[in-house]
Amino acid sequence: MDILGRNSTTKDYLRPAEQAVATAILADPDAASAATVASLAREAKVSQASVVRLAHSLGFSRIPRPSGLLDPGTHAAHARA
Repeated sequence: MDILGRNSTTKDYLRPAEQAVATAILADPDAASAATVASLAREAKVSQASVVRLAHSLGFSRIPRPSGLLDPGTHAAHARA
């Protein structure tokens, strides 16, 4: 499932830095869809590793294209096998 499809209780299992990334993405999905790992990290005021950890927490085995965290079809294509 993509990050936009998650409900607010999902954030309970994320680390605080991952929550910050998720919040930044949800605050401006259009900007986040074109963002890089580095720019998302800057926006959320966290390390780039936190952005990667969020992607892994959401079930991605690697970082998808920039808008991949927002695209429901991407998860199925890049989820762990």
